[in-house]
Amino acid sequence: MTLATLLRQKNLQAVLTLKPPWLLQVRFVSVPRIRAKPDRELDEVTDRDKILRPFFRIMDVMSGQKGLAVKLRYLERIGWQFGIKNKTLTLTGFLKRYPNIFHVYKNPEDGRMWCKCTPEFAALIDEDRQLFRDMEPQSVQTLRRLLMMAAVGRICVDKLQDVRRIFGFPKDLVDRFIPEYPRFFKLAHFGLHTYVELVEWDDDLAVSEFEKRAKRDAMNKGMGDIEVRGKPLPFKIRLSPGMALRKKNLEVLESWQKLPYISPYEDWTLVTKGTPISEKRLAALMHEFLSLTIEKKARLKVIQPFREEFGLSQKVYHLFERFPGIFYTSQRGAVKTIMLREAYKGSELHEDHPLLHFKKKFVEMVNAGPRLRGSKVEGEHIEGQANETEDAGLCESSSDGEGMSDTDAAEETENECRDMDDCNDDSNEGDVETFSCKTSA
Repeated sequence: MTLATLLRQKNLQAVLTLKPPWLLQVRFVSVPRIRAKPDRELDEVTDRDKILRPFFRIMDVMSGQKGLAVKLRYLERIGWQFGIKNKTLTLTGFLKRYPNIFHVYKNPEDGRMWCKCTPEFAALIDEDRQLFRDMEPQSVQTLRRLLMMAAVGRICVDKLQDVRRIFGFPKDLVDRFIPEYPRFFKLAHFGLHTYVELVEWDDDLAVSEFEKRAKRDAMNKGMGDIEVRGKPLPFKIRLSPGMALRKKNLEVLESWQKLPYISPYEDWTLVTKGTPISEKRLAALMHEFLSLTIEKKARLKVIQPFREEFGLSQKVYHLFERFPGIFYTSQRGAVKTIMLREAYKGSELHEDHPLLHFKKKFVEMVNAGPRLRGSKVEGEHIEGQANETEDAGLCESSSDGEGMSDTDAAEETENECRDMDDCNDDSNEGDVETFSCKTSA
């Protein structure tokens, strides 16, 4: 059975299941925008990411070099990608503040300054690679579900590269990962862009996390296996401390909750845009999108490019403004990060994930970095700072508003390396000692 046939069946199922309730949509008014209040505990999550993001970007650059080493001059040329806010702090100064992560030295062979990963950091990079390999079966399912949510069963590769880390996709997504599973994916070229297309539809995967939770709750209450498609399943609402809804807004929200739930895996072309049922469909889709991420959150900047694939409105941010009890928008560091409220208890996730253990180890390594008053690193005096964030000078790059994506950083790295013969030439291996280290347990 071809994919087109399956999609037509999917469309027919949507018509049979959802047509009657949609006739009631004119009786409801759209949920008004609600002025949200900050949630300090959820803002803490984005603060941690703000500190770590430059390290991840530098790690992506250095992990592709021989011996995990690269000439300092090259890093300085692309230093604008790393998001170091403090303009008085040079990249060299930043690297030297973390001698447990980066080793900056003068190579006696060529007389130039180089930077390489310390054995401890190299071990962490090896562990990161191993975790991605171990999580590959789950990554395959995640990518299949994203493609099943897309309107025509395909997504641009560049967009997937931008969300690679938040979904747990490996770095060699296009070169190895996708070609390794021809039963599920195939690459297609349209114009100047490359797309990943869905090859096989799976009804067992086409069940949202929201539907699974509703079925589990019903089973726990002794209601048996309930039907969820097209039924008025309400979203969990949790507001920020000190925030309350007016009676009129509460009544409208309750009416909206009674609208039928539209699975993000059902055909959405029958939904009239700008209607309350359309908002309910978008809320369900964003709920599933965030549920598939490792940390149940994503920057608004990486969500917006998926407008075409998922039928999002031009001003998708308004959706999150209208439902602050379902989603929370953190604006720390001039970056809008959308978070799924029900996935968090305070500043911690309800569900654990192996890649989060790696991130915690990374946080410990960063916190154990220098910040030592009067410390000497490679003969240069480094003054410590009392505040960790100020010491690092970390923030999203103000040049692009929300930071550099993984794809942009990778492409820039490849282009720069091709332009610089001395960055990754044959003498690279001889100039820098290659150290080996065991993968940490």
